[in-house]
Amino acid sequence: MMDAYERSILKRYKRQYKTTQRISEALHCSQPTISRKLKKYGL
Repeated sequence: MMDAYERSILKRYKRQYKTTQRISEALHCSQPTISRKLKKYGL
């Protein structure tokens, strides 16, 4: 359940912000974390 929520958030933010750097700034976490999670969910 949490994975589905996290995936939907990342998908929405990827559409809105385009780059991993901007996504990480918006979500207040590191860019490597965003890259790892995008890869994990196949986004």
